Amino acid sequence: MKKILNIIFLTFLLNSHSYGDEKPKFSSTSLNSNIIDFEWIVDDKRSLTEMDIYTLYKISERKEWILVCRVDYSKSIIFTNCSII
Repeated sequence: MKKILNIIFLTFLLNSHSYGDEKPKFSSTSLNSNIIDFEWIVDDKRSLTEMDIYTLYKISERKEWILVCRVDYSKSIIFTNCSII
């Protein structure tokens, strides 16, 4: 019985670490959705001509993830592109 419990315990231990590097959820097209829906935290904002670059972070499973969102402004449209680095 003790052997079975040890095997089950080791199985759970090994499986929990294999999922620890899973990327957190994010939207690749919406800065607002990342902040509000996916609970990313804004760390920095850099303003350039016709674009802003936002750096966001999230800590999950003892790992810090960094998300960079580029917001391009044109005359009639705003385009957002986000990616994890």
